[in-house]
Amino acid sequence: MANTLWAIAEAGAQMPAVFEALRGAAMRKVLDFDASGVVNTLWAIAEAGAQMPAVFVALRGAAVRKVLDFDTPELTNMFWAMAGTSAQMPAVFEVMYRAVIQKVLVFNAPELANTFWGTAEIGIDMTMTCVDIGVMAREDPGPPCAGGNIST
Repeated sequence: MANTLWAIAEAGAQMPAVFEALRGAAMRKVLDFDASGVVNTLWAIAEAGAQMPAVFVALRGAAVRKVLDFDTPELTNMFWAMAGTSAQMPAVFEVMYRAVIQKVLVFNAPELANTFWGTAEIGIDMTMTCVDIGVMAREDPGPPCAGGNIST
């Protein structure tokens, strides 16, 4: 179901009735979603530009409950999906941020860069994130993180 929503959104297909039916089914099944299903559903709704506050509430709750199941690509994609929505998700961000810090040593460089991009898009000051990650990795965060700016 989550992958079907994702595919419709990715294709840019104008299928509002199908999308709405799948959205309703997703609401009923959200507790059964794995981490990937949560991320893909949130991303699909964001990509489609849909305003679905009830779905966001359900997905936020599922994300918080399933955060320990998220692997590094799913954490990265969650930040991208949150950046693509207009919904405020401070509780989800806080839980996801903690998961990133706990798993920082297994992130690859593109995942970490994309996670930084997602948090920057949400409007999060990256200074402490970079410092925390530098401390966790036992490295100096260096100039790219200075002042909270990510440079490419």
